[in-house]
Amino acid sequence: TDAVGNTSVLHASETITIDTLPPQIDTIEHDATGPLALGEVLTVKLVGEANAEIRFELIDAETEAVLLPASRFQVVTQPLEKTVQYIATYTVREGDDIAKGKIRGTLTKRNGKSATRTALLPITIDTMPPPPIQGVTAIDRPDDEGGFINILWRSSDAPDFDHYNIYQQNTPISQLVATAKVTTGTTKIVTTRYEVKVERNRVDFYFAVTAVDKAGNESSLARGTDGSIAIARAIDNLPPPSVLGVTAIDSPNDFGGRVTIA
Repeated sequence: TDAVGNTSVLHASETITIDTLPPQIDTIEHDATGPLALGEVLTVKLVGEANAEIRFELIDAETEAVLLPASRFQVVTQPLEKTVQYIATYTVREGDDIAKGKIRGTLTKRNGKSATRTALLPITIDTMPPPPIQGVTAIDRPDDEGGFINILWRSSDAPDFDHYNIYQQNTPISQLVATAKVTTGTTKIVTTRYEVKVERNRVDFYFAVTAVDKAGNESSLARGTDGSIAIARAIDNLPPPSVLGVTAIDSPNDFGGRVTIA
């Protein structure tokens, strides 16, 4: 505007957008259905506004202190119709033990505004295996024709104990091999005695017993005479049935000295 009131207006060629709203978060969830063990992978999914920076953290369920930082999560994005699904994965490492935590997701827009949402289901991480099983013994099942060996051991004192595993080999056991695990179907071994069927009698079989906790951590092997490993043979210790109907007859027409048994 000049001194006599003439006005000139010039408009910028670029538009300006003013955004003071925080980003929108629709949902956040994870796939943990029980305690996570060493090496397991947790997947987290958050559906929210696109073109925002995402940060996932595992926090204490009560104090909200950060227990696992954002750097422990690997994130990828999957475009949806109007939003974006942010997918994060985290792999449990040794020492990540957490009694009760929660996943928190934070979206931050370019305007600096942020929104936070916490998954409802808590998360427990347990990387500590139960103590090794002690006192494993293996003995032939008595009064039979062989084919069976009884395994006995002292009970696990792990507070989160779930079940036992038994391993069987025909060579000395130096480490646990999945293919050597005794198959029990869907039934878990929870007692301290188990009967194993073996293929042959008078052949050495080696057995090991481990404890597994609710997170799936498995105990190591205790060596020594009172440890987790035992050796035994199945023995046929039943005498054959008595022979019935035996007769003894003097052989005729001779000078004696012979008896026919039938």
